[in-house]
Amino acid sequence: MRKLPKSKLRELATIFILANTPNSLAKGMLRSDAVDILRKECTEAELLEYYNQVTTKGNRSPFVAALAYATLIALLAKKPTQDQYPDPACLQWGKEIASYMTDNFGRTESLIITADAPRPLIITPGNKAWPDANQQIARINRNSSLIS
Repeated sequence: MRKLPKSKLRELATIFILANTPNSLAKGMLRSDAVDILRKECTEAELLEYYNQVTTKGNRSPFVAALAYATLIALLAKKPTQDQYPDPACLQWGKEIASYMTDNFGRTESLIITADAPRPLIITPGNKAWPDANQQIARINRNSSLIS
């Protein structure tokens, strides 16, 4: 696993200490360079191994706790498979953060938006729109549907 510079660890500890809710902690961590580095440069297996190692420590300093949360968030941002999924209950706000990450980053559904068919605009020689153009087009469409 990549070792983070001390400045990045201080950044994580500051975010951890100042966060007053699980969501504010997750949002702050997601904006940090340290989580971005972990997410981009570490595999899911490395992050999970490090998360398990850090969360088994008994007495956690703010640095260790912040690193544990950062590792959890980086791993969840990668959308891990079931066998690489961490146990969020190891951390006080772990379950809430896992829920936040799933709600905001875990969805993979696609939204398909279809546009209405374009309507022609009929212009008269004086560049003025024909006032009954939509009515005329609707009448033509009704009549042509009766023929076919």
